[in-house]
Amino acid sequence: SDIINDDANKYWSKVMDIARCFNLARIRRCCTIMGRKENEEMSAAQILYPCMQCADISYLGADICQLG
Repeated sequence: SDIINDDANKYWSKVMDIARCFNLARIRRCCTIMGRKENEEMSAAQILYPCMQCADISYLGADICQLG
C-alpha cells in the first residue's frame, strides 16, 4: 500500500519489533489461520507473515480487523 511504502523503514521496524516480542512457537500457532498446521514446514516468509499482519493493523490504525 502507498501508506506503508511512504515510510517503509517505520513499518519494517514495527514488524521486527513485533517479531522480537514473540517466540517461534507462538508465531507458528498464528499461522494456523492461514490453513497451515503448527508442525508443517514453513518458509521464512510464511513465518514472518503474522508479524506483518499485526503491524498492518497497528500501522494503518484499523479499528476492526476482518480475517480472511
